Amino acid sequence: MAETLDELDYDILRILAKNCNKSAREIAKELNKSPTTIVLRLRKLRHLGIVRSCKAEIDYAKIGYDLIVILQLAVEYREVDKVVQTLRQMPQVRQVFVTVGTYNIFAIAMFRTLRELNSFILNTLSKFNVRDMSISIVAMVVKDEVNIEF
Repeated sequence: MAETLDELDYDILRILAKNCNKSAREIAKELNKSPTTIVLRLRKLRHLGIVRSCKAEIDYAKIGYDLIVILQLAVEYREVDKVVQTLRQMPQVRQVFVTVGTYNIFAIAMFRTLRELNSFILNTLSKFNVRDMSISIVAMVVKDEVNIEF
């Protein structure tokens, strides 16, 4: 897929990575291109699935979500898809990964209280055949961003 991108596409991606709220007009001005060119390139980047969305960066702790939890689950292989689909639907689950190793599902979730976390474990995870589980509560977020050079 990378071969379908040129330097202008990468320039647009670099700008969006810093501030995804910039308008096509602002990007065009910064790159000395026409707004129409930028709109067409943005459409292409979305169509290719390279730019999937633009989301607000929210400080969830400031609205009461003080617990960030890292869940590692070892579930029966035949249940992996069901567990993943359930976790994907849960608003407090931020990321879900299918992994290789001791645990085959890794998830990051946010909760207001330990009681909410406990309820999540009892009401959601207990529905599945979880062989083993490791839960870590994040003490401090050191970095929560991606700055890959391209």
